[in-house]
Amino acid sequence: NVIALKRPYRDAFPSAELENHADEPLPKRIELALDEAMSDDANVSDFAVAPVDSEAETSVKNAELPEETGFLISLNDMPLSVVFCIYRKMELLPIDEWAPLLYTSKSLNDNLCLPYLLRTGIVAGPVGDRSVPPDLHVFQPETFPALLHWRHSRFFAPLDSATFTFSNCNVRRNSQMRALEALFLSLPPGFPHITTIRLFLSDTISPTDLDMLKRVMMSMGRTGCSAFVLHSSEDYPVDADLDLAAVDGNVDILVPHDLKVLDIESSAMFSKEILPWTLLTLRSASSLETLNLSWTGLKKFQLADILPLISCSSLRKLFIEGVGMHALAHFLARHDTIEEIDLEGLVYDSRPTTPTFALPRLRVVAGEGRSMASFLALLTTEVSEDVSFQGDLFAEDSGLQTFDAAAHYAALSELASRHTRNIQRLALSFPCAAEQIMDFFAIDEG
Repeated sequence: NVIALKRPYRDAFPSAELENHADEPLPKRIELALDEAMSDDANVSDFAVAPVDSEAETSVKNAELPEETGFLISLNDMPLSVVFCIYRKMELLPIDEWAPLLYTSKSLNDNLCLPYLLRTGIVAGPVGDRSVPPDLHVFQPETFPALLHWRHSRFFAPLDSATFTFSNCNVRRNSQMRALEALFLSLPPGFPHITTIRLFLSDTISPTDLDMLKRVMMSMGRTGCSAFVLHSSEDYPVDADLDLAAVDGNVDILVPHDLKVLDIESSAMFSKEILPWTLLTLRSASSLETLNLSWTGLKKFQLADILPLISCSSLRKLFIEGVGMHALAHFLARHDTIEEIDLEGLVYDSRPTTPTFALPRLRVVAGEGRSMASFLALLTTEVSEDVSFQGDLFAEDSGLQTFDAAAHYAALSELASRHTRNIQRLALSFPCAAEQIMDFFAIDEG
């Protein structure tokens, strides 16, 4: 019986520098043989080694092993059939028990790392051309513990995107987050290791441990990502006291500084635990091109305090749910590069001091009737391509009308008078009875 010592890579192989180990070639005799054996099995998804024939069984029994010289015998010195038998024994173990076994021997790790990464889904591809997919999706429980093993293997390479879908069980989710934190912390800062990172929190059954999520966020700055997406479904208490001044000068928080996309659909990001990271990220992300803040749980006055922190000279796509028209108008007056805007959830609080704004590059605008009327009344330039009236999506929650005929008429009048010269598509949604539709088209301008 092999005693599996659960120890990290650096403790298991203290003499192996990360860079040297990553470039070290595996013994092709063993690696290619295992690779071909796995591919010969009928069920490729199981990555099982092809059965060893009777001749190989005999060769195992009669194999002449090197004489002991006071040192441990390396797997590289063993006959291939012996290696096959070791691998077949390991195949009987649950995949989550592989990593501790591989850490018991550097030779074992070098030779069986590929089968391990294949079975956990990190590495894929045809025989002889195994690699990590440029768009990696990690969702299986056994894959998260293998992340750090992949990091210290020769298969580690920068990714175009990585999506991490966490378990709905809080205990398992915490374990997965610890594995992800360890992966991020192992990356040297200052390099683009993962271009796009997506985190999906399956928290409808049990809420996410926000302290654990905070640890993941604090380590994410080392990935060098340029796009970050986080979605959750649970409602979390939002920090009512937005201490914006406390964010300044906080050198302990490492955030991505070259973000192009920030897509947050979660109130967890504005909780007391994670709010400092979120605010500092918004303040530092001057190169943002896409900003989505929805399902945040923030009130319009809190968003009005946050928006002045954001200054993005290249912002093109914008969606901020629950923002007031007054605060949004001030924000838009500073960001005339916007090309697409979604007005869902806009609060209609325009006042005499609300500024007008020009968006000369605006191509697409979407929202329900009241939002469109409020927005178009302040817009001084045209919409060039697409105008979409979406209807009131909050009717069941707020008791508002599903279709405001007067607001739609006011918005369409604004389009007809000032904003229609280049529009290529106009879409209207009527989530109401046929009688209301007929009443809308029957409105008399006089």
